Amino acid sequence: MTTAEAPSRTEEARRIWHVLASRRGEERAVTASEIARRTGVGDSAGTGVRAVIAEALEFFPHPVAASSKGYFIPVRPEEFRHYDATLCSRLREVGRRLAVFRRKAEAAGYRREGSDYLPPPRRDTLFAP
Repeated sequence: MTTAEAPSRTEEARRIWHVLASRRGEERAVTASEIARRTGVGDSAGTGVRAVIAEALEFFPHPVAASSKGYFIPVRPEEFRHYDATLCSRLREVGRRLAVFRRKAEAAGYRREGSDYLPPPRRDTLFAP
């Protein structure tokens, strides 16, 4: 398929929404691979589906949540609370990993300036005991 023939992300998001719109409540969740099978978006593992959903969340008319069961539109307060808590936990973990990474980079002699890392004065000391 050439770039000119490839469906736009908007069209892919529209097809995905068509599947998600009827998935109200976690008990009706649908997996990314099932969405891929039904829409033709992405691969059988659902990789492309996840990317389109991540990009289109702002434009879908309802919130979309995910669990080990798949994607769904939350309808009960506990579904909203659980997904909110899940996202907050992920944010904390990513923040923790970033802090460790930065601390280790600094210990290895790399200095940050804005979003850049400046190399240590002597590279041969990077893995020295």
